[in-house]
Amino acid sequence: MLKKTRLIVKLISFFLSISWTISCSDSNEFEIKEPFVGKWIILDAYYDDVSQTNWKGLLIEIEQTNNLGGIYIVTNSPYDSIWKNMGSWNKLDSANTFNLDNMLNITYGINNDKLDLFFLSLLTNPTCYDSICLPVVRGQWCFKTEKYSL
Repeated sequence: MLKKTRLIVKLISFFLSISWTISCSDSNEFEIKEPFVGKWIILDAYYDDVSQTNWKGLLIEIEQTNNLGGIYIVTNSPYDSIWKNMGSWNKLDSANTFNLDNMLNITYGINNDKLDLFFLSLLTNPTCYDSICLPVVRGQWCFKTEKYSL
C-alpha cells in the first residue's frame, strides 16, 4: 500500500511540474518569426512606377500573433483598398510572400534594415460601407521601407 501511495504522489508531482512548465512558457515565442515583423517607415511608394508621396513617412507595424500570421496597423492609410488602417496577414507556402486581408498576395525582399513590398492589386469592385464606397486602386505597387527606430 505504501508503494502505491508513493507512486501516486510521484505521478501527481510529475504532472504538476509539466503543467507548471507549460503554463509558464513564453506565449509570444513562435516556431518561426517572420523577418518582416516589426515597425517600418515608408520611404517611397510607387503605383505603376509613379511615386505616391501621400504614403511617404507613414508607419507600418506588423505583428505576429501565431505561427501562421498576425495583424498589421498602418497609421493614416490613404487607401483602404491597399492597406487598411488595421488588418490581418497570413503566411503563404511560397518563399518571401504573405497574404494581406485574404485579398492581396505580397512579395517582399529584405536586406538588413530595408524591406521592400511588391504586389499587384486586381480589385475590381469597390468596398462599400453604409452606401459610401471607397475608391478602387488597381495596379502594381511597390513600398520601400526602413526599420523604424526612435
